Amino acid sequence: MILTHENTAKAIEKAKAEKPRVRFVRFREYVVTNKSGKSYRVRFEKRGSKPCASCTCIAGQREKFVCYHVVAAVPHHLVKAAEMREAGR
Repeated sequence: MILTHENTAKAIEKAKAEKPRVRFVRFREYVVTNKSGKSYRVRFEKRGSKPCASCTCIAGQREKFVCYHVVAAVPHHLVKAAEMREAGR
């Protein structure tokens, strides 16, 4: 999916309500687990200069739709990217 501002408000609200658990797998890859224990894999990449993400959930497979699993993983990814930049990687 291409990260856009469309549909992000609903995804942000759902992520706040669900409070899913995010686990780092490797750089740009995370596992997000919801309240019921179901886990989904979130991956980040760049296509040209555009940040993109994919999620294995049904909603995450739709083009130009941001699911709440991606929203939950974004802050973790930003922190990890900053740590790697500081480490000079």
